[in-house]
This record gives sequence, structure tokens and C-alpha cells, in this order.
Amino acid sequence: MGLLRLLLALSVVLGHASNHTIYGFELINGAFAVEAFFMLSGFYMALVLDHTYRGADAYWVFIQNRVMRLYPMYWLILILMIPLVLIGSWYVELPQPRPDVIVNYTFLIPELLDFPSVLLLLVSQLTFFGQDLVYFMIVESSGMFGIWDAALHPNWVATGLPLFRYLFVPQAWSLSMEMLFYLLAPMLVRRSTVTIAVLTALSIGLRLWMGYSTDLLAHSSWMYKFVPIEFWTFTLGILMYRAYQVFEARDYPLNWSIGALAALLGVGLLAVYIPFMNGRPLFVVIAVLVPLAFPIFNQQRELGPTLRRAIRIDRFVGDLSYPVYISHIFVLVGLYTLFPRTLPSLGAHLTPVFVITSLVFAAALVKFVGDPIDRIRARNRDRLGADVDRAARRRETRADQRRGKRTAGAGR
Repeated sequence: MGLLRLLLALSVVLGHASNHTIYGFELINGAFAVEAFFMLSGFYMALVLDHTYRGADAYWVFIQNRVMRLYPMYWLILILMIPLVLIGSWYVELPQPRPDVIVNYTFLIPELLDFPSVLLLLVSQLTFFGQDLVYFMIVESSGMFGIWDAALHPNWVATGLPLFRYLFVPQAWSLSMEMLFYLLAPMLVRRSTVTIAVLTALSIGLRLWMGYSTDLLAHSSWMYKFVPIEFWTFTLGILMYRAYQVFEARDYPLNWSIGALAALLGVGLLAVYIPFMNGRPLFVVIAVLVPLAFPIFNQQRELGPTLRRAIRIDRFVGDLSYPVYISHIFVLVGLYTLFPRTLPSLGAHLTPVFVITSLVFAAALVKFVGDPIDRIRARNRDRLGADVDRAARRRETRADQRRGKRTAGAGR
């Protein structure tokens, strides 16, 4: 499902562009795309934890591999982003209008920050953790409000300077939620389907209650960055994996999976143009189609050479999704910093240039950062598998020895 993941990442890219379309063509809302990605993340984590990460050290190998997957690219973009935004703020006259994510840091007055806000910014930008909380903070002349005082204020953004303006890689807030789920996933996937369904219902119920009883969900920080009401996306992904297991066990015709995959990609590409689809119904469709479509990726031997080649390409395309997501604002800021006069004159061509540049840069990240790290991650998985096999052989040896002793004793 690499193409679907890339489409979701590109939806976020378009959401941050000055013109949110490519020659009038739209993808789904960027916030919905992130939530859909959370669902797929829950599905994939349940899959790999069930098939790959087993044994005494499985939890730590899983966490180690997830850290290696996310952090190196993020840290590289963070290191590159800091001097770029400062150069763009102090030495380049950035054009107007420009995308809202491009911040002129000369307007951010550092002396307004107190020690807690500086500490939160430092820790959250080094570790991911807490970046979602930063979106609930504001800065005033008196310093930083506490999280709840700021967040519960009906016009909290209007009362001061949002603290998230100091984030150099602002889209990394979603990685904070991802890492929290990764820490919990090995324990969650061992729970019963009923337990996971109850947790999903509680999270959705809290969201509904907040939507009907408060005005908080009118602001995007509460709508998409408050963990308790976003937790359902991950747990629904686990339920999607359980549904996939049922579907796979019944051995339905492979054509069903091919049709479901085609429908899934069609929805991912054209949801904006399908009535009622560019909203919450999108998640229902994804939850139904992913379990039906996924068997095609586990039954490649039954496919012809053309489809097997297409799946290999799909895997490469999927590997671009995270690099595109984590680097696209760096690409955007870089383009505006290097070509401040040229970009505004591109008009409708600007967004395609931005998208193509993001894809090329992401491919370079995969080749020079992602691939070498993936080889290390693969060795970690192989070592874990070898440890599990050795443990199984030791158990079998001890069982044989016990049976031999019992047989010898019976003979005497």
C-alpha cells in the first residue's frame, strides 16, 4: 500500500503549499490524511509485531528499529532547517504572499520565552515527545501560559504568540503521537479484540462528547493533536489487522483483493470528488478496504510477473512517504530562501515544482539515509529471529531429555 501512503503524504504537502492544488487537482484534506496514516500505522504495527517481533527481546528490538526509522532523517532535517530559517529570516527578504508555514523569525521575540517554554521546545524538538503539547501553548509578555489555561481560552491563539511558531520542523508533532503508540503497541496488540474495540469506542465517544458539549474541537489543536481523541485511529488500525486475519484465513479469491486495492487507491486519489468522502466516511472506507486488499501483498507467488513488479515499485513508492512528509517544509523554505523573487512569478506552476522537488529530495534521503539504516534494522530483525530459533531448539532439546529420562526410568 505504498502508493496510498505516498498519496497521504502528498496531501499534507499540498496543504502546506500556497496553492493547495496541482493545476486545480486536489487531494484529501491534510489533517484527514494524517489521521488515515495513523490508521495504517496501527495496522502495520499489529502486522509486524505478530509476524516479526517475537521472543524475549522483541519489545526492545521493535522500539530500536522504530527509533532508527524515524529519528535519523528527522535529526538531519532539523540540523539543516535551523540555519535555513535563520538565513531566510535575517538575510533574505521573503516574498508576500507566502505559505503560512514559512515563518520570519525576526518577529519571534526570544526574550518573551521563559525557562519552561525553552525547556519544552528544546526537549520536544530533540525527542519528538511533547511537540503536540507545544500546539496548546502561547507566549505573552509575561511568559508562557500553562497548557490548560492557554488551551481552554476560547480565543487562545489571538491572545498571544503561539509557541509552535518556534518549532523548526512543525509537522513533527504527529511523530510525537506515533512514538507514544509505538511504546504501547507491543502491549496493545496482545489484548483481545473486545478490549481493543472498547478502547476505540471510548476514544471516539470522548471525541463526540467534546464536539457536542464544548467548542474545543473548533480549533485544530484539539481536533487533531489531543492524544485521547486521536487514539482511536491507532486502535482501529489494530482492529483492521484482526479483520485481515479473518479474511486471509477464509482464502477468498485473490481477485477480491485486487479489486479492493484498486478501490482503495481510487478513494485515496479522488476522495475530494466523491460525494461525502472527503471527511469522516473516508475512514470507514479505509477500515473496510485495507483488510480486503492486503492479502495481495502476502500472496505474491500467485501473481504474474507484471503484478509482482508493480508490488516492488509500490514498496519503493511507500518508502518515499515518510521522507516526503518530514522534509517537505524544509524544501519549501529552501525554495523560497534561494529563489525569493522567482517563485511568486511561477503562479500555478509553483505547487508542481514544490511537489517534484520534495519527491526528488525524498528519494535522495531514502538512498543515502534510509537504505543504510534499513540494512541495520534488517540485521536486528534477523538476529532476533535467530535468537527465537535457538530458544525453540533449546526447549525441544530439554523436552527430549525429559522424555528420555522418563523412558529410561520406566525401563528400569
